[in-house]
Amino acid sequence: MNKPLKGFITYSHKDAKQKDELRERLAVMEQQNELVTWDDCRLTPGDEALQENILEKVADSDLLIYLVSAASLASKNCNRELVEALNQKIKVIPILLEHCDWLRHQISRFEVLPHKGKSLSKWDDKSEGWQNVVEGIWKVIEKIKTREGLSSENTQSDQLTEWVFQQGNFILMLDQINKAIEFYSQALELNPRHVGAYNNRGAAFHMQGEHDKAIKDFTKAIDLEPNFSLAYNNRGAAYDGKNENERAIKEYNKAIELYPNSAIAYLNLGEVYGSKGDYRRALKECSKAIKLMPDYAEAYTTRGGVYNMIGECDKAVVDLNKAIRLKPNYPVAYVNRGATYSRKGNYKRAIKNCNKAIKLYSVRNEVYTMEDEVYTIRGEAYAALGEYDKAIADYTNPSCYSSPKSCLMLVAMINKKTFNSKPTAVTAWIDFGKSCSMRLLVTSTRFLWKCCR
Repeated sequence: MNKPLKGFITYSHKDAKQKDELRERLAVMEQQNELVTWDDCRLTPGDEALQENILEKVADSDLLIYLVSAASLASKNCNRELVEALNQKIKVIPILLEHCDWLRHQISRFEVLPHKGKSLSKWDDKSEGWQNVVEGIWKVIEKIKTREGLSSENTQSDQLTEWVFQQGNFILMLDQINKAIEFYSQALELNPRHVGAYNNRGAAFHMQGEHDKAIKDFTKAIDLEPNFSLAYNNRGAAYDGKNENERAIKEYNKAIELYPNSAIAYLNLGEVYGSKGDYRRALKECSKAIKLMPDYAEAYTTRGGVYNMIGECDKAVVDLNKAIRLKPNYPVAYVNRGATYSRKGNYKRAIKNCNKAIKLYSVRNEVYTMEDEVYTIRGEAYAALGEYDKAIADYTNPSCYSSPKSCLMLVAMINKKTFNSKPTAVTAWIDFGKSCSMRLLVTSTRFLWKCCR
């Protein structure tokens, strides 16, 4: 009799009903001695000794079946079990139960079930969705058992490649980007056709702002797997990082064509249209992302920012409040809400939101947009309240985005504070700003401030 594979089911206790449904649908595999599953239902949550036992069970498994939901992504125990599986080189099978922020989680780096990432909550016939999951697990089992029956050097090399690749994924979870790139590069040395390694190394390069290297890797991934929706989305993000809007739009549209439920591609498309000034189209795309993923904090943040840009401040505040409820430590939402309150004339609340954003930026490793703009927004609010010293401090902060507007605002503050508001001086400086380069404008503005202190 064949020895069955061992599968550990990682899930949030909020999804216990779906876990039981899965075990019932895997009954035929168990009857045929192909797979036995285990989970923590016999243990008492919170017991440290028992949690250690759970990790031992994970380490002793052949498969980690991860039931993906908003609750499981937020669960420390579920993510601890995922890390243990990666450390032990265990195959991970994510099963999407519902719309959630999984595309921005480490779990997105694995092939998900049901097919093409259509969550079980989206299937009209739930039994059909579950059977799609079962068929996918059967394929994984057959592949593993086929590999177990081989002892060739190629099989060992594949296993080593996969181990190195998963180490890169694990290291990237810890924000050790350079080290992750090293692991992905090692995986590609072992297998130059590893699509996942090209895609993930490209993502790591993009996180560092090395957009050309990222595009090269995403292009290679697409060459190897032409229907890889996520690689098109990622290549679009890299083009977006280079301000090549039209190329980014083309990539995002291709990603959506291949995977119509890609909320992240719709959001990215909305952000590009917003940067082009096509705010109505931006709202439309952001709304599509929210429809696909109702708990998508980043989509509410972007749509709120767009509402602010077109003067619909009340709608902006509603969206930004929603974003902050969903993701309380997301600084961009506070920046956008601060900008909205400033536009409404509520400068004290604008400053409060900017202060919160600056605090969050200081304690996070991720690189977020608008980190440089928060000082400009707060500086404008201070200026509106007549707190010119604080306004000047923000405009001269090294992190402040040095736009023509911020430079001219700085000069206006200097004039009000030092020269008792000489309109002629302000007008002359504005004319000068229109005719000179950005670098000269910034340099001369800061020099003027030093001279007037």
